Amino acid sequence: MPQDATYREQVNAAVRRSFGDDVHAAPWCLRMVSIIRCAAAVMLGFAKNEEAMTAKFSDDHKIETYKSMISISIEGFKLLVLLNGGAAAGIIASYKAVQDAVEHGSLKLSIFLFVAGIISAGCVPICSYLTQYILFNEAMEREKKGAHLKPALFAMALNVVSVACFAAGTLVAVFNLK
Repeated sequence: MPQDATYREQVNAAVRRSFGDDVHAAPWCLRMVSIIRCAAAVMLGFAKNEEAMTAKFSDDHKIETYKSMISISIEGFKLLVLLNGGAAAGIIASYKAVQDAVEHGSLKLSIFLFVAGIISAGCVPICSYLTQYILFNEAMEREKKGAHLKPALFAMALNVVSVACFAAGTLVAVFNLK
């Protein structure tokens, strides 16, 4: 607890408002004054630090939100690679069985689209690194504000391309069934 003179004066003023100036009349009163002084000190301490606590919570919340955004991005990247890679690997692994059910050219096109989706998703971490690097430089005032938006938007576009490649590869294979 702070021990500066103004703080003690505030606590004593709060006690005087509650009990008046003659608080030493009885032993029970001394105990009550001690309890009230402690409670007042705690309440004044909270009021004094409320802004600092709010700012700290706000900073902690920003940091945790930022960390969770990065985690979600990583999981999205894993999903895109798994979808496209799994589809391509599945077609390649069962090529002989699927070859009779689907036209030969459409199988090649599907595999090509799935591989394009993997390549597109594989470029996303590079763009993410560039975004983080530029954000760091913006924080250090080495880059102008907003410079990180170009690689961030490009990464988002690559994600959309990867999903589109998966969807197109799947549709090509499905609609060319014999």
